[in-house]
Formats: sequence, C-alpha cells, structure tokens
Amino acid sequence: MERELNLFWNFLKNIESSDKLKMSFKRFLFWLGSLFITSALFLNYSTEYLKTKFLPEDAFVFDEKNIEFGFIVFSLLFLSPFLEELIFRYPLKFFKSHSKRKIAFYFSTFVFAFIHISSYKVGGISNWYFIPVLLLPQILGGVVLGYFRLQYGMIWCFLLHGYYNFLCLIWGYFFDWNL
Repeated sequence: MERELNLFWNFLKNIESSDKLKMSFKRFLFWLGSLFITSALFLNYSTEYLKTKFLPEDAFVFDEKNIEFGFIVFSLLFLSPFLEELIFRYPLKFFKSHSKRKIAFYFSTFVFAFIHISSYKVGGISNWYFIPVLLLPQILGGVVLGYFRLQYGMIWCFLLHGYYNFLCLIWGYFFDWNL
C-alpha cells in the first residue's frame, strides 16, 4: 500500500482531480482502516485526554439518552454522510482552476471540521487554542474524504463516510466511548 500512500501524498501537494483511479475492495478497506485507526482511535483518544484536562465535564452537548438509538444509527450511517458529502465535497469537482480547487478543498475541509465544534458547548471551552486539536480527527477525515471525492467519485466518498461512522458507532457502543 506504499503506492497508495504515495498517490495520496502527491494528491495533497497538487489537489488534482482524476477519474483514472479505480476502487477495489482492498483499497477501500485500506483507507477505511487507516482512517479509523488514525482518526477515530489515535486522535480521538489523544484529544479525549485533553478534553478531560482542559474542558469542564458539561462541555459536551451530545446526550444519547435523550435520542432514540434508531435515529442515531440512521443519522450517523446515512443522513449525516449524505448531507455532509453533498455540502462539503460534491462541489469540489466543479472547480476547474487548479488554484481555486486547492483553496476550495482545504476550505471545505476546515469548515467540515469546524462544524463539528457543535459537539461542545463553546462557552464551556475556556482554552480556545485547544479547539484545533479537538478537531484534528475531523480535519483528517475531511482530507481523506476530499481525496476520495476527487479521485474515486462521490459514491465512494459517501460509502467511506458511512462505513467510518459505522465503525465509530460500533466501537462506541461496545467500549462506551463518547463519540
């Protein structure tokens, strides 16, 4: 998968759109596993430590006890991936100019990450400089999803987002992880 990482690195330097790359089951699993391990496990556990050190306990807005499990599953697996990909990544293909596409790519990545700040009571975050650290998992996710959108197409981008959320949901359910 060294070739895959080289393709990704070259993409990040140039933000070139290509429909030449074909998706395979192995490639999809590689990216799903890589995204889950780096973003969900490593970065989330790292930021969880910061959350417990620097944020008040009531800084989290999400309260799963007041929301039906079925709605959570539907939202995480279908509704959120569909709407977020439609809003943040679908338009990327329409930027024909290299410089405009690059700006749009990184802008959409950071806006995507920043909307996830709604998971916190912003007034409860006294150390504002930790916000970018707390959003690192979403920034990485936005970069990989943008890569998928421009290299493999919208369907694969949506599927990766949905399966990633599925893994996080399963992990959170079995390990009592506040997602």
